[in-house]
Amino acid sequence: MKKILAILTLAMVLFTIVPMVAANSVGGSTGIVVTTEKFKPLIWMCDNRAVIDGIGEPGRIDGKDVHLLNPDTCEKSEEKCITECLQGSISVVLDLLNNSIVTFPDATQIRTPLLCRTLCTEEIKKFPCYVNKGPELVERIHNYAFEGERVEWLVLVMDKNKIEEVQEVVATLGSSQGTGNDPEVECQRLNGFAAPGEAILASCNARIQEEKIKQFDPDTMSYYECTFTVETPASMHGEYFLTVEVQSVDGSAIMAENEFWFLNPTIALSVSDNLAFEDVRPGTDTYSQTILVGNDAEAGSGVTLDMFISGTNFYDPSSSGARCPYTNELDLMYFRYFATNGAYSTQNDDEVDDLSFLITVRDRDLEGYVNIQNTFESFSTKMYNEAEIIQDGATGGYYAANTLNPGSEMALTFKLSLPEPCVGDFSEGKINFWGEAI
Repeated sequence: MKKILAILTLAMVLFTIVPMVAANSVGGSTGIVVTTEKFKPLIWMCDNRAVIDGIGEPGRIDGKDVHLLNPDTCEKSEEKCITECLQGSISVVLDLLNNSIVTFPDATQIRTPLLCRTLCTEEIKKFPCYVNKGPELVERIHNYAFEGERVEWLVLVMDKNKIEEVQEVVATLGSSQGTGNDPEVECQRLNGFAAPGEAILASCNARIQEEKIKQFDPDTMSYYECTFTVETPASMHGEYFLTVEVQSVDGSAIMAENEFWFLNPTIALSVSDNLAFEDVRPGTDTYSQTILVGNDAEAGSGVTLDMFISGTNFYDPSSSGARCPYTNELDLMYFRYFATNGAYSTQNDDEVDDLSFLITVRDRDLEGYVNIQNTFESFSTKMYNEAEIIQDGATGGYYAANTLNPGSEMALTFKLSLPEPCVGDFSEGKINFWGEAI
C-alpha cells in the first residue's frame, strides 16, 4: 500500500506542474522577399546566313534565289496547298526533282501527305508570303560589297524575363566590335516560325554556359530574320564591323559572329602607256611596245577583277585621202594581242565559235595572238566567254588566268597586220579595257 500511495503521490505532483493551455492551436508568420534576375538578352546566329547579289546586276555565276519568309501567311498557304493536293483539286504542281511542271493524269493518282508537302514547299512560293530577294552572291570570296548587295541572317533571341522585354533586334555597323554601334536595319520577327516545344535549330547552338537550350519556348524566345543592304558610297564607304544586336529593358547583346566588310571600295584600272605603231609598212606585221593593265582598286579592299578587252575601228581624223585597203577605215580585225599573267598566256587561249552564225568569234593565231571583239561599246554580260583578255585556267565558271587582285598586272603586246594597200594616219578609235568586280 505504501508503495502504491507513493507512486500516486508522485503522479499528482507531476500533474500539478503541467501548464494550463488556453486554446487548442497557435500560429505565426514571417516575411519573404523574392528578387527576379534582370536577365540580359541572348542572341545566337543560326544556319540561314546568305549574301545576296544586287537587283538587276547579275554576276557570271548566280546562286539559288533567297526568299523573304512570312511564316504566318506561308503556313496557312502551305496547309491550303496540301489539303487541295490531297483532295485532287490541284492538277498542276511542280516536279522538284526534274525542275519542270507535271500534271497528274487523273484524280485517282495516289497522293500521299509526304508527296503533297514536298510539292507544296515549292508551290507556295507563288503566294505573296514569299518575296524573292535575289540570287545568292556565290562568286564573292573576299570581304567587299557594293551598293545594293545584301547580307542576311537568321537569329534566335532569348529573354528569360519574357520575350516582350525585347525592345528591338537590329543589324548594326561600326568601326569596332561590341554593342552600341549604329543600327542600320530592323530585323523582322518571325512569328509562327517554330511551334512551342519544337526542337531549336541545331545550327543555333543555343547555350547558357554549359546548359544547352533544346526546345523552343515562345514566351521567352523568338526567331528573327535580318537583311542588311549596302547603301550608297555617300553614307557607307570603308571598313566596318557588321553584326546583329538585341536590346531589351535590361541590357543588350550581339551575336558572337562579327563580320568585317569593306563597303563600296573604289575600283579602277591602270594602263601603263598608249599604243603607237609608227612607219608601218603595208602588208607587214608590226609589234607594239608591251603595256601593263592593272587592278588599281582601293588599297585594302581585296577587290578581284575579271578582265575584258574590246575595241573600235580606226579612222584618219585629218587626211581626206586615207584608204586601207579599200575605204578610209582601218578595221579592228587587223589588230591582235598577246597577253601573259603569271603562268598563263593567250598561247593556250580557248577558241570560241558561234554555231548560230557558223563563225569564229574568238581565235588565236600560230603565235598565240588573239583577236579583239568590236561589238561592245559598254560593258555587257554578253562579253562572257568572248571578250576575256585571257581564256585559260577555267575554274568555277571563271578563267583563273583572267583575274587580277589589287596591285597585280597583265602584260599585253599588240600586233598590227597592216593590209596592202594602205595609206593614212589612223588615230581616231580606241581599245577598251574592262574590269568587273567578282
